[in-house]
Amino acid sequence: MTDRNLEFPDGFDEFAQWEVQSKGFFEHAVVRSGDVAVPVTFFDPDRLRQEVLSETHAGRAFSVKRLLVVPKVTVEQMRTAVAEAPAELLEDGGLGMTSRTSISLSNDHWLVLFDLIAMLNAAEGLVWEDQAEQRALWDLEATLESVLPDVVARDYGDRLTNARDRLRDATADRNDAGGS
Repeated sequence: MTDRNLEFPDGFDEFAQWEVQSKGFFEHAVVRSGDVAVPVTFFDPDRLRQEVLSETHAGRAFSVKRLLVVPKVTVEQMRTAVAEAPAELLEDGGLGMTSRTSISLSNDHWLVLFDLIAMLNAAEGLVWEDQAEQRALWDLEATLESVLPDVVARDYGDRLTNARDRLRDATADRNDAGGS
């Protein structure tokens, strides 16, 4: 069996561990095996039940890719779940693809793109030509969320504003979307 490492974001200290266990849910972990890294989400049974009921009572489907349910969301139980998870968790990065493309951009670019993708994924009434487009954005958001420490930082809003300020064209202002 291939070695699997469970990685946590920077700043995942004792307080963050207590907070995760209290919430019964954690979505910022990455399982790495060799050159494959996949984001995973952990729920305890009570929190999972709450989320499923909340979404379905609102008439929405509940879906979480690479979900692992543990008795309590602790580092020890998350590591055990990863060690015992089926091999499919890591096959082809969990994405069913045989090749990959890498794009190198600054952290500012990725942070601004992450926020845009999250807004698109949260938008209601968005019409997709094909559900694969929606799936691709969900996967991209989850991947970025797992590798960008800024998105889970307490001062995320300030970091996003600063990234936007650094990226904006010199002739544009904060309210200029460029197309109007």
